[in-house]
Amino acid sequence: MTDWYYEDGDRKQNGPHEAEEILKRLNRGDISRERLVWRSGMSEWQPLSRTELAEHLKETPPPLPVRGRVSGAVESEPEDTFFNSPPEDVHPRKGRDWSAPRRGFVEAVLECIEKTLTYSGRASRSEYWYYILFMILANVLIGFFGFADAGAPPNTMVSLIYFILIIPGFAVTARRLHDIGKSGWWQLSFIIPILGTILMLVWTCTRGQREKNRFDVN
Repeated sequence: MTDWYYEDGDRKQNGPHEAEEILKRLNRGDISRERLVWRSGMSEWQPLSRTELAEHLKETPPPLPVRGRVSGAVESEPEDTFFNSPPEDVHPRKGRDWSAPRRGFVEAVLECIEKTLTYSGRASRSEYWYYILFMILANVLIGFFGFADAGAPPNTMVSLIYFILIIPGFAVTARRLHDIGKSGWWQLSFIIPILGTILMLVWTCTRGQREKNRFDVN
C-alpha cells in the first residue's frame, strides 16, 4: 500500500498515511482538495485534486449563477414601493443607480433638518413625504399646545416654530424635484390654484431618475 504525506497548516508534512486515511480526512473537512500531498514516485508535491486520489472525490456543484444571469431565464425587475429608491446604488442591468437613497422616518427628518438651507442634490420620495408627515404631526401638537383658549390666535413663539419647520420643507421639495430631473423653482407652481397642487403631488410621488442628471454633484 502506498504511503501518502500531506502538508498541514504549519507548512509541515504529516504522514505517512494510507490513501483511505487521506480520503477520510478529506471527507471530514480536516484537509481540502487543494492541500499539497506527496507519495513515493512523485517528483514534487501536488494539490490532492491533481493526483489519482481525485478519482475518489465526491463531485460538488459549481457556484450558483448571479441572479438574472441564468441562460434562458429572465428575471423581472422588483416592484417599486411608494417610499422607494432602491437601497442599493447599482442596478443589475443599468449600472449605477443615481436616484436618491431611501430613508426611514427619523433618518428623513434629521436629514431634512441638517440640510435646512441645502437646495442642491436629491431627495427620495421617502425623505420628502416623511418630512411632510413630521410637519403635519408637529403642526397638530403646536396647535394643541400653542393656544391658551379655543379660537385664540397663535402667539409669537408658535409662529416662529411654524416658520422654522417650513424652511427645511422648501429645501427638501427642491431636492425632491431634482431627483426627477426638474428645477427646484417648479415648486412655485403651488401658487397656481388646483393645477399647481396636482402637478406638485404627481411630481413628488414620481420615482427618481436612475440615470445621472444635471443636479448630481459627483
